[in-house]
Amino acid sequence: MAAKAHDGYLERIAVLEARLAEAEETLRAIRSGEVDAFLASGPDGDVVYTLQGADEGYRLFVERMAEGAVTLALDGLILFCNDQFAKIAGLPPERVAGSYLPDFVPAEDRTVLSAMLSARDGGKAELNIKREDGTLVPVYFSGSLLRREGTDRIALIVTDLRERKRNEQIVGAGQLAQAILEQAAVSILVTDPSGRIIRASQAAEQLAGMPVLLRDFGDVFTFQASQEDGGLSFSEILARLRQQGKITGLPAIARASGGRSLDVLMNGTLLAGPNSEVLGCVIVLVDITERKRLERKLFEKQKLESIGLLAGGIAHDFNNLLVGILGNASLVQEMMPEAGSAAQPLEAIVKCSQAAAHLTRQMLAYSGKGQFVIEPVDLTGVVQQTVRLLHSSIPGRVALHLDLPHNLPAVEADASQMQQVVMNLILNGAEAIGDESGVVVVRAGSRSIDRQYIEEELEDAAIEPGTYVFLEVRDSGCGMDEATKARIFDPFFTTKFTGRGLGLAAVAGIVRGHQGAIQVTSSPGKGSQFVVYFPAVSGKVASQPLELPHQPVERLRGFGTVLVVDDEDVVLQTAKLALERHGYSVLMATSGKNAIDILRSHKDRVSLVLLDSSMPEMSGRDTLEELLKISPGLEVLVSSGYPETETMELFAGLRVSGFLPKPYTPARLANKVKACFNAGAR
Repeated sequence: MAAKAHDGYLERIAVLEARLAEAEETLRAIRSGEVDAFLASGPDGDVVYTLQGADEGYRLFVERMAEGAVTLALDGLILFCNDQFAKIAGLPPERVAGSYLPDFVPAEDRTVLSAMLSARDGGKAELNIKREDGTLVPVYFSGSLLRREGTDRIALIVTDLRERKRNEQIVGAGQLAQAILEQAAVSILVTDPSGRIIRASQAAEQLAGMPVLLRDFGDVFTFQASQEDGGLSFSEILARLRQQGKITGLPAIARASGGRSLDVLMNGTLLAGPNSEVLGCVIVLVDITERKRLERKLFEKQKLESIGLLAGGIAHDFNNLLVGILGNASLVQEMMPEAGSAAQPLEAIVKCSQAAAHLTRQMLAYSGKGQFVIEPVDLTGVVQQTVRLLHSSIPGRVALHLDLPHNLPAVEADASQMQQVVMNLILNGAEAIGDESGVVVVRAGSRSIDRQYIEEELEDAAIEPGTYVFLEVRDSGCGMDEATKARIFDPFFTTKFTGRGLGLAAVAGIVRGHQGAIQVTSSPGKGSQFVVYFPAVSGKVASQPLELPHQPVERLRGFGTVLVVDDEDVVLQTAKLALERHGYSVLMATSGKNAIDILRSHKDRVSLVLLDSSMPEMSGRDTLEELLKISPGLEVLVSSGYPETETMELFAGLRVSGFLPKPYTPARLANKVKACFNAGAR
């Protein structure tokens, strides 16, 4: 359609140029005497005029010309003009005759006009006629010198160039518009008032995934303000444009061919005709799908970093408190007979403290800072052992079906963390079934994953193509809508009741920490499916962890002096009581500087230092450097509520005998101290 219009403008320009050439040829023939008569076509039919003494006939011919005609004296005085020239000048013919032609020309064009009129063989020039209202009319002058009985005259043919200029501008604008459409990086769509697409950029066809010309706009794109909203039809878009004049940066979700969902910004404006009638509209779509994806990833990364900082701070401070609670409760348990009246309450305190410590570990797992012991693990074995542990926790109305091959490749993972993943996913599936009867299916396998699968099915997870072992947990429960699914991995989010915990959030952190990915499929009333992927490796499979029943605490008698360094008084007092109960002498320091002073005074007594990794004023590392200068052979046991890997990086290059995570029981503390002494003795 655009090509036809373009060709039409070119044809009109060619017709105008032919008429100009014909007029010039007529004047040339008349002036040279090559013709004796001419045929003029008018409203009364064709009339033949002779040129010998036929001034009146000549005048009629000139009057009917489509071009302007002017006869001038040599000084520029207009002796005669036809109606067409008068129209160009915007004046009646009687006001033009008797005027001087230079008065109709802008000052900047008069030099060119003078040169043209002075040319003896006739001149040509493209100038402007200036009307009384100041508007300029572009014209083409073609002049000839006429000699008549010794009196010279100048005959001018004046061609109105406005139409040709306008056509050239239209053609130029059309070519420019076409070039813009071909090269534009954004999607540009031009429609008629009914919504039919009459022009489109190449980017628009790429975005749509199909040819779009002459298709209805609604057949190519449908729009939603959000996932929950209904569609935004073309008629609604047009109505908004009529009301507002334009649309600027409207966020929308575009559905293109194949049901693809695209995040776009919509811009639009109306196309209006000379009489303000609506000819159609221009809609520009900016695809921001990739930008939104990167924003989501950045937001998730920032959220994880924030939670990581929060979890680290909580782990440190909370675990210091738990040292006092768990340590003192365990000490009282050791001191009292098992059948005593306080035994049951004390056991409850210990279990609550251990549950609190487990919650802290879950927060660290969510932030990706959990303590991992990486080794080749058989996922099938982990599932089987976990199911045995969960047997009493799964309601009888929930059937558990296992589909576990025995020849799976190993995954390089922390076995206890894998157990947490399996446990949380199975319990989550059982809870989703609720009070009804249902089934939870647990399936494992291996799969080769390529880049396309990662981008399209795993939301462009930060994993590399390769072979992966997957664990699938599918339930027949209530399912989830999109809004719920978007939040299931947030800490403490639940559809059950407030404060449910960090189950799925911890799963997400563990999977990320193992360079894996999670795929969730769910819809209301149709259950949910969780699939986690871990990179497959070759290697000897490690033995799987099993939770053992509680064992009586063994009395670990020791001897020697231990310097306990910690800025928390509750930790100092608990460690002192625990170590003294197991036979050790204890010195206490509340800061790094205090510890240095005590070691200088008791260098020969102190055999081991229990050192907190994070203290104000003087850090654990700075403190240790000074302590080792005083006593190079000193045994050092570092303790922290932060993960071991993160903590020990702070002491890289320094002599450290072991690590003791907080919170700890008196027995665990005594065990670690004894192990350090034994290592030093060897």
